[in-house]
Amino acid sequence: QYCRVLDCRIRAEQLREQQTDLIPVIVLLIFIVLICFMVFSIVVCCVDYSDDVFQFLVESGLASSDAVKRMTRARNDLRRPLGLDRTKGI
Repeated sequence: QYCRVLDCRIRAEQLREQQTDLIPVIVLLIFIVLICFMVFSIVVCCVDYSDDVFQFLVESGLASSDAVKRMTRARNDLRRPLGLDRTKGI
């Protein structure tokens, strides 16, 4: 009765395709979650340790001290209107 409408080989192939298609989707979802976690971690590290990042840029020669001063000033100018004082979290 099971193979009455379609040939049994066709049904077996359809069943095999349905079972194998789910594995790559799960792998893809895990990969996307892992990438999002990595990006989030990098952003958190850059925000929390921005002074260390700026110092590394100066020491490695990737940024001048004037550029770092401008970035620090811009960061502080942005924090002030938002009410985000660095010492409030301590």
